[in-house]
Amino acid sequence: YGKANDFGADVNWESPTTLLLLTPLGRIVSSSDHGTTWQTVTQLRGGFEYKTSYQKIHVTKRGTFRVLGRSTGIHGAWGDLTLESEKNAWESYELRGTPIFDAIWMSEDEIIVCGGDTRVEKLGIRNRLGPFFGTILLSRDAGKTWSVIYNSAITESFISLTKVNEYGYYALSDAGTVVRFTLRP
Repeated sequence: YGKANDFGADVNWESPTTLLLLTPLGRIVSSSDHGTTWQTVTQLRGGFEYKTSYQKIHVTKRGTFRVLGRSTGIHGAWGDLTLESEKNAWESYELRGTPIFDAIWMSEDEIIVCGGDTRVEKLGIRNRLGPFFGTILLSRDAGKTWSVIYNSAITESFISLTKVNEYGYYALSDAGTVVRFTLRP
């Protein structure tokens, strides 16, 4: 019908009636009437020409967006953290070889992400499309630099993060590995 194959990837409820919806093609749309009508807020660079699939949105206390995306296809593997500045400009920080599957924002500038890493060479395996070795990363400067919290020794991707208390977190991999870790400010 001449419409792109786009659908909801993540929802951010701002109130019981108001929500933001992020689509894999990078559209952010809003509804203030329980989803009856929708308005486009913004369109990130993207779509099929950039091969990045957006899947997680976070709204800061200042009302700016943090959007997480990834690619794991024939064009390579990467994670992408796209940040909206207060002047409606966008900055993008790409993690080459590291598709990101989930994130938890600890503050506006601190973020924990999990995914897979194709750059790690273990067991004589190194391939830009996989297999992935699970990784958990931390950035304290809004995605400009990253430090490793954990790298797995087996082929897997960490697909989910959960905060369980003030400093405690769990990560779950697609192979069933559960990693418990603690982060203090």
